[in-house]
Amino acid sequence: MQHVQQHHFNSITYTDTKKFRDSLRRKYSANTTNNKMVGLFNLFKELNKIQNDMTSSYLYNINVDQVRTKSLKVTEVNSSADITWEEVQSWIDYLNESDIANKKNKSSFLHAARITGLRKEALCNLTYRDIRKSGDTWIIKSTLKGATKRVSIKDKDVELLFDLWKSKGDKDEKVFKMSTKTAERLLIHLKDTFSIPEERHVTLHSLRGLSIFEAYLSSGMDILVAQAHAGHSKIETTYGYIKSRTDTMEQPSLYMGKDFDNNNNIRNLSNKKWENVYNELSRSAKYEIEKVMNKLGYSHDK
Repeated sequence: MQHVQQHHFNSITYTDTKKFRDSLRRKYSANTTNNKMVGLFNLFKELNKIQNDMTSSYLYNINVDQVRTKSLKVTEVNSSADITWEEVQSWIDYLNESDIANKKNKSSFLHAARITGLRKEALCNLTYRDIRKSGDTWIIKSTLKGATKRVSIKDKDVELLFDLWKSKGDKDEKVFKMSTKTAERLLIHLKDTFSIPEERHVTLHSLRGLSIFEAYLSSGMDILVAQAHAGHSKIETTYGYIKSRTDTMEQPSLYMGKDFDNNNNIRNLSNKKWENVYNELSRSAKYEIEKVMNKLGYSHDK
């Protein structure tokens, strides 16, 4: 900026701002690009207010309305397919059993993506300096596009990440040692291996969508918890990730008015039948059962 002079700003054209917007779009989402452009146009407005102390004339003469570009349509939420926890687990199991290069890094990347909800750029830039302990809880701290996100993770997941550490003590070492291009190539390989059609549009962003939905389910369908997990400033954005999945769930009208207190069918189920019932439950129901088990002291999960 120290080399930018007054005439550079005054000579800015619509073509210049459009080229700048298009270059941003190649790096960032439509929403982020729009926000950056709004910031740029606000800067132009502020520059136009600056006067010369000697002549009282204005130093800048930028026609903001003429150089303003149209906002990009935000479609990222619906542009990536919904995937399931079990589907990603099948990818992880395949990688762990394969002879693919750096399979542990790649399978760990998939798992970290589905539990943290971090974007691919954040995960690829993650270093061991970003993994720290706060009290008894491990925290991943990630800063991307000026926003900082902190995600709590289980001890066993931290062990998985530390197991990838080659130069012990070098906190600037990247955890997964993968570029975003490598991550993209990994997904292409998985889509080929599992015969996932292109028209389904499974992307790395699908992993973020899965994580947001899992946060929603595990919290007892609390959209505010899902919003905090995603780091969204607007709850409408979070709802966009959840709506497509909840629309496909069975309608609650099928079960309204059911008398659960006097249900003899439940009392007569054997252990094996209970196991079969549990296996058929939705993930939200399983999360609810786990919470009740913990509350009653029946769970052995640490």
